[in-house]
Amino acid sequence: FSIIPLFGIVIAFQKYSPSAGIFGSQFVDFYNFKRLFSRADFSQALFNTVYIAMWKIVFTTVLSIVLALLLNEMVTKRGQKWIQTIVFLPYFLSWALIGSVFVEIFSLDGLANKILLSINPTAEKIDFLARNEYFRTIIIGTDLWKNLGYQAVVYLASIATVDPSLYEASRVDGANRWQQCIYITIPGIMTMIVLTSVLNIGNIMN
Repeated sequence: FSIIPLFGIVIAFQKYSPSAGIFGSQFVDFYNFKRLFSRADFSQALFNTVYIAMWKIVFTTVLSIVLALLLNEMVTKRGQKWIQTIVFLPYFLSWALIGSVFVEIFSLDGLANKILLSINPTAEKIDFLARNEYFRTIIIGTDLWKNLGYQAVVYLASIATVDPSLYEASRVDGANRWQQCIYITIPGIMTMIVLTSVLNIGNIMN
């Protein structure tokens, strides 16, 4: 599913026609690339892509580690499982559904504007989805909401592999829970943190 479709890249070097297909379409060399790179808005689109992707990685990684540590510190396992399920659920939803939900939330008559009007009844409604200054924040926020739970569960599973004797030894030495997190838990899952970060960086141009 990842490698065989790569043969379709040949379309990028063609003046592709669906009726003619891949084998019948005219080859145009690098014409499509020259046309893309010469667009006035190409540099802005490239900057936005990299900027958004990098902040997605930073926020998702940091907040998922924090969430995993908080879940790990919960005393009641039943409560932990409930919260884990709630934050993990958005990962299974399609982007089409999530897009529809966020369109409703940030529309002129959506939840976000209703909250603002309840705080300040004289305020004007904000069209979040049509304003440049909110675009990046909403894109990053939707991705964070969808993927935060998944990565937190990955880190939580990694925390479970840390040797319990290290925690016992640290308690004997007088370490508190915060010091255990900093000096045992985080170093213990550092391999997983690096792995997920590298995999996320691999998807930066998606």
